[in-house]
Amino acid sequence: MVACLFIVLVISVISDCRAKSSAGNLNAENLAKRNASSIKAGDRIINGRDASIESHPWAVFLMMSSGINKFRCGGTIVGSNLIATARHCIDNFEQGLGGYGSAAYKDFKQEFEFSPENCIKHDALDVGLIQLGENLELNGGKAREIKIAGNGYNPKPGQKVMIYGWGKVASNNQQDDPSTLQEIQVPVKADNECGGGNGYFCAGGPQGNKPMDSCTGDSGSGVECTGQKGGTFLCGIVSSGPAPPNCGVQAGKYVSVGYGTVNSFLNMKNGRYTPMERGESSVVAEFRDKSSYFFSVIFLLLLK
Repeated sequence: MVACLFIVLVISVISDCRAKSSAGNLNAENLAKRNASSIKAGDRIINGRDASIESHPWAVFLMMSSGINKFRCGGTIVGSNLIATARHCIDNFEQGLGGYGSAAYKDFKQEFEFSPENCIKHDALDVGLIQLGENLELNGGKAREIKIAGNGYNPKPGQKVMIYGWGKVASNNQQDDPSTLQEIQVPVKADNECGGGNGYFCAGGPQGNKPMDSCTGDSGSGVECTGQKGGTFLCGIVSSGPAPPNCGVQAGKYVSVGYGTVNSFLNMKNGRYTPMERGESSVVAEFRDKSSYFFSVIFLLLLK
């Protein structure tokens, strides 16, 4: 009887959590569709320049597919088996492929596959993690992880930040893919220029007569800041902004990596994901809490 009770309780927990997880995906469905449709229109870093992979060895190219539809994003290596990206990049897809270790577009030295089961999403903000089953091949030169901003760090208006990505380099031209990784340095702007604050900051926009910023195809790519002693660290993640052909016309919106719940979500311990230290999703948290309770009940019953 105890064994039967145990099976019923476990099944009920799993069913309840799966239902809530599906509901969460439906809530983000429009974001994923907007990302996929905008890529067809042409996405790029605006007025950037060619970059070497040695300059951004943590850069990752991501391609997601769902049926016949494909869309792409960027990511950043933040642990031995962890890729940080935008949450909306990992909503509503069936299969994913990542490339790293080379700046050349679609000619990567290392690749990996992933699925929705590998993805962990922040409850409220546009940030997520891809946790791979095996470690990445990190060699230090062309592939390595980047340090993340400290808790409470937030880029200030006027500060320069660096953005990288493999988005298209010309608007509304589906064939105009970059031959190599692109980068651009842009200034941080006031929060009122993009609806920033509460975990987001604004950056990019017109510089002189040129629009300069990331664009939709670069969603999920990293934003780098430089410390007082010259070290580079991850301080932001590309989130949203004006769609083509208006990218760079006004400031884009970026997730602040130093923001409290984002920082705890991305914080690492030995390069492995640990839910208690990363700000696990409510579904995972509820499953863990209910499981602990039910196993305690079963244990007490067995003692009797």
